[in-house]
Amino acid sequence: MKKSILVAWCFFLFIPSVYAQTIEEIPFDDHEGHLYREAIEYLFEQDIVQGYEDGTFKPDKTINRAEFLKIIVEAEFDVNEYRGYAYEGCFPDVSAAQWYTAYVCFAQERGIVQGYEDGMFKPSQEINLSESLKMMYESMHIALENPDLIFKFKYYSPAMRAGYIPDELVGEYGAVMTRGQIAEIMYRIINDPDKEYEEDVRLGLTSFMQEYDASCGTAALRIALSQNIELSEQEIIDTMESLGLYPNNELYEKEGKVIWDDPQEVFVGDVDGLVSLSVDKLKGYGFLEKPLLALARRWAPQSESFSGVSHGYITAQLDRGYPVIVFADVNARNGTVILTEPGPGTVSWYIVGKDEPYTANMYKHNLVIEGYTGTAQQPELFHVIDPFYGTKLDMTLNELDSVLQAYSYTGVVIKF
Repeated sequence: MKKSILVAWCFFLFIPSVYAQTIEEIPFDDHEGHLYREAIEYLFEQDIVQGYEDGTFKPDKTINRAEFLKIIVEAEFDVNEYRGYAYEGCFPDVSAAQWYTAYVCFAQERGIVQGYEDGMFKPSQEINLSESLKMMYESMHIALENPDLIFKFKYYSPAMRAGYIPDELVGEYGAVMTRGQIAEIMYRIINDPDKEYEEDVRLGLTSFMQEYDASCGTAALRIALSQNIELSEQEIIDTMESLGLYPNNELYEKEGKVIWDDPQEVFVGDVDGLVSLSVDKLKGYGFLEKPLLALARRWAPQSESFSGVSHGYITAQLDRGYPVIVFADVNARNGTVILTEPGPGTVSWYIVGKDEPYTANMYKHNLVIEGYTGTAQQPELFHVIDPFYGTKLDMTLNELDSVLQAYSYTGVVIKF
């Protein structure tokens, strides 16, 4: 999550703090004696809100819909999740390349915001209580007691019962919100130990066991595609071959160098081969995200690859209904695939035209992530399917980190 540069109108920034600032460091004092002083100071100390460049906070200043949405999106999501929306136009009054376009279009797809009956978003319109509650609830994945209520009460009623609504806003569903009021509501939500989050995200994919020793990639794709399409793994392998992604080559030596193919270009070796630490026995390895993406797009043409992301990127894809195939460093040969025993090392070979050897992590394995429990920002468990045994696993964030870090959180999102 990246801090924004402060400009004249300055946004609240919901950003995890590296350290807590002291009260003496607060660079504004116009909140002194204000009804919501405690909330403002608490959020500032947590590096959640900041003041204006002129040394004020302006607690009674109103805020518009685009400004507040920027706050919410930057607070709850990684920049890699939303920056790609900057050149879309998702409402008639939200054109590409405006300062708020990425936030609005991302939030629309995530269900955080909707337009008005006339189809407009009205980014410059001041935000009211009901609208701000919706953005908070939806972005933070707070559970609703009765999602079928009319909009006016859908978010207000549970917020009122939970004690989030200040006295001056009781019954004021359409009241225009000030910065101080927003700070007070956020303060109450953050410090509510009893708030409940939405139910699990589960995409309901079908589990399959891979048919060949080194075919975890094609088996994982079969599992991910099961959301919409029933295919056999053999059909996927046949398509891989027809696309030129499966040369089925053998290892050979040239000038004392072991030569093999590039797993970022094609499937390396034989899916039915033995994966071994001994190079002379290495007959099957697999492939990485580029050939997997090319293969996935045969059936799911909007699929995308990713690398170097956070877990928040993965939960964002799952929230949109997209299965995620990841490259993991997992010892799938020990009878469990669970993650207490990582792969035993690396293996190297030369690629034609390259002077330096290619080094691969052994027991590179594909897993399919089909859901999570908890919030998008603080998932308790990830629901994972392992194609080696065709089983479903629940992994903590630490367990997921432990097996995805070797490949820098790399994989493919399956989007039809």
